[in-house]
Amino acid sequence: MTPEEQLETGIRLAAAFAKAAVRLGAEPHMHAAIEASYEGLLAELSRHFEHNDFLLGDRPSMGDFGLFGPLYAHQYRDPKSGEHLRRVAPRVAQWVERMLHPMPLSGEFRAADEAPVTLLAVLRRMFIEQMPVLADTARRVSEWMGAHPGETLPRAIGMGAFVLEGQEGKRIVSPYSLWMLQRARDYFRSLTGCNRTAVEEMLRAAGGQSFLEFEDPPRLARAGLSVRPG
Repeated sequence: MTPEEQLETGIRLAAAFAKAAVRLGAEPHMHAAIEASYEGLLAELSRHFEHNDFLLGDRPSMGDFGLFGPLYAHQYRDPKSGEHLRRVAPRVAQWVERMLHPMPLSGEFRAADEAPVTLLAVLRRMFIEQMPVLADTARRVSEWMGAHPGETLPRAIGMGAFVLEGQEGKRIVSPYSLWMLQRARDYFRSLTGCNRTAVEEMLRAAGGQSFLEFEDPPRLARAGLSVRPG
């Protein structure tokens, strides 16, 4: 294609994603809050990666791969946001690059399976920003499932409010997010004895009381990119 044709095609394909961003909460009045939250996260991760190659030591963990997905695919690879990431948080960009080329079976996790104190700030941000939304989603999903027994849930159940950096916006209510949370909740409930006690202490230190007291909706099972009663 000519440059003009490439631009026209790009604008047409990007239009749907621009609308999706608004549905996920990126309305114009929320832009500054979203950017402030993101840069706050980058600052917290930068402090962690100042003394750690990965989240839990000198080798990648499942947590690293979970975090790597959005920061690499949606931030590092994009020319503009990639430049921003490398400029604002070079240590995070260097972690992305280490994740791209890890040395197989090298390095060690931290002794005694401890969570670095520098990660508590990251977890605290996740609890503050995400748990109120998940609690509201759980309430709405429970009501929907009661009114539609046995049916596969839609990708979105209306719009719900959320608060970020003191600003209130609206975004789609996503039942799928509860299926993801359900996996973490299932693992947490499987813990016993000293393992359970250690995790509870860490969660409380990170402001995760809302996770400990979370009221689970009925069981969900994945159905493609949607969920159904499970």
